[in-house]
Amino acid sequence: MSSLNSVRSPGARARRVLALGRLVLILLVAWPAHVSAEGRVALVIGNGAYETLERLKNPVNDAKLMTRALRSAKFEVVEHMDADERTMKRAIQEFGRRIAGTGRDTVSIFYYAGHGLQVNGLNYLVPTKARIQREGDVEIEAVDAGMALRQMEDAGSRVNIVILDACRNNPLPRGLRSVSRGLATVNAPQGSLIAYSTAPGSVSVDGEGQNSPYTQALAAALREPGLTAEEVFRQVRVRVLKATRGQQVPWETSSLTGAFYFSPTSAVAGNPAGPVVALAPPPSDALSGGPSRAPGTMAPDPRPAPPAPPAPPALPKGDIVGRWQGRYQCQQQEVGFSLDVTSVEGDRISAVFEFFPLPGTLSIPRGSFRMAGDYNRADGSFRLEAGDWIKRVLGFQRHDIEGQVADNGVALNGRVLTTGCAHFVLTRR
Repeated sequence: MSSLNSVRSPGARARRVLALGRLVLILLVAWPAHVSAEGRVALVIGNGAYETLERLKNPVNDAKLMTRALRSAKFEVVEHMDADERTMKRAIQEFGRRIAGTGRDTVSIFYYAGHGLQVNGLNYLVPTKARIQREGDVEIEAVDAGMALRQMEDAGSRVNIVILDACRNNPLPRGLRSVSRGLATVNAPQGSLIAYSTAPGSVSVDGEGQNSPYTQALAAALREPGLTAEEVFRQVRVRVLKATRGQQVPWETSSLTGAFYFSPTSAVAGNPAGPVVALAPPPSDALSGGPSRAPGTMAPDPRPAPPAPPAPPALPKGDIVGRWQGRYQCQQQEVGFSLDVTSVEGDRISAVFEFFPLPGTLSIPRGSFRMAGDYNRADGSFRLEAGDWIKRVLGFQRHDIEGQVADNGVALNGRVLTTGCAHFVLTRR
């Protein structure tokens, strides 16, 4: 009886409650790491010391910066600097094996900085020892950029991200008729995101520092907690536009089917359904053997409630008014696009959508139609629906669009709401 009474005494009961509370807190601290233990593997290649082509000053620095950033995001990174063709192909092959060995819940990233070429609509990454004098040399001396994505898909990883900072000026001899400016857009297969340092058919800049504006922006953005992959690349686009004064517009195609966070908050990492709430320590009366509360109830928190976050500053009226120009992709074609926003009344805006041919796509005609929709001054978001044709083109359809004014006011980021079309970036003209 004495031992039984000691277990039921107020002091013993208080010690058991305290021990249980400590155990629950330990489990809650460990829970996020367990739940978020997805496999994260990356292959990073930076080529700059070319033997027969123009040397590049930044790609090796860019690759090292990305390696550090990805490792800080818990990726297991293999890096190669100034790689030849054999090294690149073997590294990509081994990358696929690493993904397969990590498991189905793997997130895989392939990053490349260096010379890249578009030949007959295919993208090639150029090794440092490549000797290319004519078109037929490219597929022999260079590496098909699609090889990395195929390895990632075959290995069955959950999320595949390909990042190409490889859209610099064409380094090959002039007169090669099929070697095009910049890289070609490739539609991302399901579960994939393909990111380019600049828009299709355009070239990017190395910048004045040790890193390209694109990789510098990307390394910073992926460290920001709580941003999805799409939000990270949207932040990159805004930063690069600002750094290059609108000259370089990063681009992505995405078919991700779920949210992926490079740097999740503790709540996101630990419990996708909602934040983990730690139990309060046992109330003081339980420790002293005083009256206990009903099971499942907790003592009121004596601390004052945290202040509500300040409301976002309202954008000035008419911030979206003006002429914006860029391009969008639809049915695997790149089309020039301008949006002329002429009025803002209350939450309503009106605009004219005009599409036109880009250099090298003269088969695309010019056409235009009116649009009307809503504009939210608080966050800069907008949605426009197609109206009447101004200049109708047979075989072409009108589009609804949605997007947002960038924080610095120099760009509109959004997407074309038509099946088979992709996002757009417009800069103020």
